[in-house]
Amino acid sequence: MKLYINIFSPLSMLFLLMCLFACTKSDQTPALTNIQNSILDPLPFQEVTLQEADADDTLFTITWSATEFFVDGSEQATAIGPVTYTVQIALAGTNFEHPEVLTETGSLSVDITTAALNNLLKSKFVAQSSTPIDLEFRVLTRYGANNAAPIISGNSTFLTATVFEASDVMQPIYLVGDMNGWDNRNTDYIAYRESNDANSRIYTYTGKLGAGIYFKFMPQEALGTYKMYSRVDETTMVYETLEGGAFYNEQAGYYTITLNLDAMTYTIEPYSVPINKTYSKIGPIGDFCGWDNEPAMTQTTYDPHQWQGVFTFDAGTTVKFRGNNDWANNWGGNAADLPWGLAIFDGPGAAVPTGSYHIYFNDLTGRYTIWPQ
Repeated sequence: MKLYINIFSPLSMLFLLMCLFACTKSDQTPALTNIQNSILDPLPFQEVTLQEADADDTLFTITWSATEFFVDGSEQATAIGPVTYTVQIALAGTNFEHPEVLTETGSLSVDITTAALNNLLKSKFVAQSSTPIDLEFRVLTRYGANNAAPIISGNSTFLTATVFEASDVMQPIYLVGDMNGWDNRNTDYIAYRESNDANSRIYTYTGKLGAGIYFKFMPQEALGTYKMYSRVDETTMVYETLEGGAFYNEQAGYYTITLNLDAMTYTIEPYSVPINKTYSKIGPIGDFCGWDNEPAMTQTTYDPHQWQGVFTFDAGTTVKFRGNNDWANNWGGNAADLPWGLAIFDGPGAAVPTGSYHIYFNDLTGRYTIWPQ
């Protein structure tokens, strides 16, 4: 018995139609016939000096038009996706031979913070705070899942920028003025941070102030210069090189000066705690010296309650402070309070790693710093 198949049966006809339809759809895939490149909008300025005080703020926003795609000769743009924009930055005039990526985004804008630009320029272009650097920005467009060829924006924008050198937020700050002959390298009188939290830059100085003296405050980074924290009015200050602007003390006594470097404000208040004792010797004591015969710190000549010295520890050690070689006068901070701490009577002491340190101690307040050299 022979079996015959009718190729014109309804089932076979449906199969043939499906094949023809598939071929027709494939043959009609739209052809990309034109591309209109993105255009960057002008920046709000062409030259800028970056400021550390504005580090977290948006410096500017880069914006650009969408890249447009045209198919089959149409004059109407057609959406093609996914589309990704890459914002590049390079040294001006280098034709983007060695670009760096600022961001990749699907939107048509990007906010640039002061800190982000400053860090990129210093790390990738070795920018120096003393030399402006000429920059160029452009946008690359990539479209589709498998299309790796980028489309370069139709223009680029230019900017000349000068970076800042980020200050060490933990750095010491020193009192400079009539008490030390305005010696801009003198570090005898130190203000103490109230916390090791980098987000809270509050310093206090508690000590003797003579009648009619003038003074300012100088951070470690500015030693040898005349850039100091100077008085603006009764509550605010500024960090600049000024001929005037010194703080002034009218009546002799002991005072606590509080500086808020974030808010750029200050207060000066009389120190109200009775001063019952002045020590002839104070020194660091701990494992490094067998808890005996501690080396002496230097007592400042102007204020007998300010102590300092440079010490080297060949091995990690616990450090406390002892006065007049008498355990009735000893102070210790919390083990982890470095480089800044508050020592209390008979406290446990700070855990100090091997190394050399400039150590300061104020016997009125118990404040100390153990600063690496």
